[in-house]
Amino acid sequence: MARAQAKSGWRQVKDRLLARYINVKESGTHHSRWVVLSIILVLTAQLSAAAGLAAWDPAFLIAALAAVLLALVCHWGFLASAAGNAGKGVLLPFALMCLYDMAVLGWGIVQGTMQFAMGRKY
Repeated sequence: MARAQAKSGWRQVKDRLLARYINVKESGTHHSRWVVLSIILVLTAQLSAAAGLAAWDPAFLIAALAAVLLALVCHWGFLASAAGNAGKGVLLPFALMCLYDMAVLGWGIVQGTMQFAMGRKY
């Protein structure tokens, strides 16, 4: 779905950056600024972890961990509410699901953008 939304966003905004995902005024998409920020942080964490493992550089691994923690902070309201309603036992599975969801959304956006750039507009 994120891949199709990215293509749709590029078709609608033409040469501007995906306004649907930038969401400066909290409009144009159902994703809040915090979700968009967490998508960027999760993608950054994945790239940093890959670079850290490839170069065996702990600085990249620390940066990846920091990005993951910051991405979870973006979902603090949701996680706190879930823990309050369903108990603290849901925190870990819900946090992992948030990270997974942000990764899927992020890579879908990347893939849709790449496909659009290669001429696959639909």
